[in-house]
Amino acid sequence: MNAPLHLMEKMEQDVPYKSVTQLDKKRYLWLISPFLPVLGMGILAGYQFAPKPAKKIFALGGPLLLHVIIPTIDTLIGQDANNPSNEDVKRLEQDPYYS
Repeated sequence: MNAPLHLMEKMEQDVPYKSVTQLDKKRYLWLISPFLPVLGMGILAGYQFAPKPAKKIFALGGPLLLHVIIPTIDTLIGQDANNPSNEDVKRLEQDPYYS
């Protein structure tokens, strides 16, 4: 940056400290995202290897996943109404969780 060092130090002192979990309250809900493709692959495997009468149930798995399960999870998690500020984004970028 082009600002003098003492000015940058003063700016950093004026910013109240927030923990990383205060900045991103839904931090661990992102771990749900790898589960959805695994669920889809399980539905496909079930359709492939299930006995003939059970294939009808697994044939509904894809539409249920796309039109029921994912929207339900999205509704339960809710919309993120508070985006982090630019200073908070810089701190989140330094967090190894997001690297």
